Amino acid sequence: MHSKYIELMNGDTKRGAAIESFGFAKKRSRAAWASTLALAIGVIAYHGGAVAQTSTPTPNPPPVTQTPLPPPLSAALQAKVAQNVARVREIEARASRVGDVNELRNLQGIYGYYFDKAMWDDVADLFAEDGTIELGLNGVYAGKNNIRKYLYSLTGGKPGLRPGEIMNHFQLSPVLTLAADGLSAKARWRTIIQAGLYGKGSGGDWGEGIYENEYVQQNGVWKIRALHFYTKFYAPYEGGWTRAPKDSALRYGKSSVKPSKPTSVKYQPYPAQFTPPFHYENPVT
Repeated sequence: MHSKYIELMNGDTKRGAAIESFGFAKKRSRAAWASTLALAIGVIAYHGGAVAQTSTPTPNPPPVTQTPLPPPLSAALQAKVAQNVARVREIEARASRVGDVNELRNLQGIYGYYFDKAMWDDVADLFAEDGTIELGLNGVYAGKNNIRKYLYSLTGGKPGLRPGEIMNHFQLSPVLTLAADGLSAKARWRTIIQAGLYGKGSGGDWGEGIYENEYVQQNGVWKIRALHFYTKFYAPYEGGWTRAPKDSALRYGKSSVKPSKPTSVKYQPYPAQFTPPFHYENPVT
């Protein structure tokens, strides 16, 4: 028995000594015998014996329960939800249109500031590739390249104002009409002009007219598709428009560059009476 337990221990001298004590000690107390027996049983269990169950069985997981679906909405509540969803979409659409109108106002304002300083490349870049410009009765210039050539001709072939030159355009009273699809728009503006070269005998020029413009949104960016300025009058500051020659208004926008097309609308400026056509209808009648 002594040799058998020593073999089970595989060299564990401490526990082997305990087994040896179990097999051969004759004069131990009952408590010592009990302690030795417990240690021996532990050794057997340690080496794979079936003396005792040493692990606690894993309890089965609780069954998975599904959360019950809520009851279906009543017909009245479904109608209310649909009404609210439609209202939210309407508000989003109105907000988008307000944003478009603000962008269009900025676009026209930016055009005016660039034009006032003869920043012709920047002005031309505001147009769509197939855009057009028509100032007064000088014909239509189509396409960005032709628009650029025409604008350059207004200041002797170079961008920028000459020393002592002023060219202000006050763009007022906008009426903007956005298309239903939100991809195009039209607008009417009134413009008052101050222009002239310091020291010139004319003392500068006054002018006034109406823009009737068209815009297009391309890749999310608003651009000018057609800019048409109807000259009301363009007269020397000295003497004013009431004494200006009848052909004085024809000077505005005059260029040596040949237009792409002739004037789209023929009319006589002041002192003749002419109202540029409105792109919109009376909103009340």
